[in-house]
Amino acid sequence: MEIRDKTHPEAPEGWILTKCMRGGRMESVESPPTSPVLAGLEAFAEAACGRAPYAIAQQEMIATISALEAIIKSAASGQVEQVEG
Repeated sequence: MEIRDKTHPEAPEGWILTKCMRGGRMESVESPPTSPVLAGLEAFAEAACGRAPYAIAQQEMIATISALEAIIKSAASGQVEQVEG
């Protein structure tokens, strides 16, 4: 999976999304410009108001932070570190 800006992010014109599944052919589609930050905030507000579930489960958020902490620890120690949680 690859996502490329069509222009510089300061003046978005959309993205080109390319995917290639194992054994398949590469497929590309164009996506119009959007505001991902605004979309994220709106989704959070909908979840906070109880109108819709948030797109990322709490356990997935915790797993992401655990992986980040292991990366930081590994960078400091120079060793492969265990992901906690």
